[in-house]
Amino acid sequence: VSKVGVVEKEGKISLKTVKYYWKWTARYPDGNLKISGDYGKKGNKVGVWKTYYFDEKPQKILSYYNNGKEHDELKEYDIYGRLVGNGTYDHGVKVGKWLETKNNVSERGNYINGLKDGIWSLYYGISDVLKERGKYKLDKKDGLWITLYETGVVKERGKYKDGVKEGEWVEYYSGRAIRGTEIYYKEGDVKQVMENIKQLRKRKGIWVMILDDKYIIGQLSQDAKTKGSYKNDKKEGEWSEYHEDGKLKEKGRYTDNKKHGSWEVYYSDGSIKYLGAYYNDKRVGKWREYYSKEEVLKAVAELL
Repeated sequence: VSKVGVVEKEGKISLKTVKYYWKWTARYPDGNLKISGDYGKKGNKVGVWKTYYFDEKPQKILSYYNNGKEHDELKEYDIYGRLVGNGTYDHGVKVGKWLETKNNVSERGNYINGLKDGIWSLYYGISDVLKERGKYKLDKKDGLWITLYETGVVKERGKYKDGVKEGEWVEYYSGRAIRGTEIYYKEGDVKQVMENIKQLRKRKGIWVMILDDKYIIGQLSQDAKTKGSYKNDKKEGEWSEYHEDGKLKEKGRYTDNKKHGSWEVYYSDGSIKYLGAYYNDKRVGKWREYYSKEEVLKAVAELL
């Protein structure tokens, strides 16, 4: 090995024989470059490492400090060349603004000492179509979070505490909730904006979310799909489910995420369908089943 330093080598490196910096490469069966980077004298990655797709387009570019920890900017691309990952490491710890993509959802937000903090936004795929938005505190979801359908209308809304759902949560049908309006403001307008938001929150049926440079105002629809409360991320207390036209479909109580106590189920015309009870998520006792108004009218007509 030359003491000048860099020797090109393919394959695994025996740590016992490494004394200087080695340039390491791996290739696809057709000879195209797959991975390139340097190993230090202690056998750890150092400098810039690059990963490539089969056509040698860049997949991932990341630098390593002398101690083998990630350092400086990370860039990741999908097979079409679109940026899907970007952020900064400081000696192996994520800091500052980041873009991350997983399970066809891209996330944008801020890290402080490796922990998610502040407002984070999730988008459908590699797009600007908002999927979910809310706040992190010490890497856990905290406060109001809103989920939207791809059409932009509200899908679900509720609060987290220390990373678990807490209090009332409402899920909406895709065609019923009303889209929020984004209002941007300047730093000097913060005092007036806070006063506006304070007044808005007093109005029934209005929700407000504050972001870095704007706030979103939306109206709650009465045509919910489900409505109920969580305690420690588990359904607790009275829950209701609705038909698409907003009429009650069923209601009852949950205890520790299990149906418990009396339950009522309704037809879409509002008439009762079932009456009964649950114990630890299992039906118990007598259950009564009723004909719908439509079925009763049909039976009567057949008798005439």
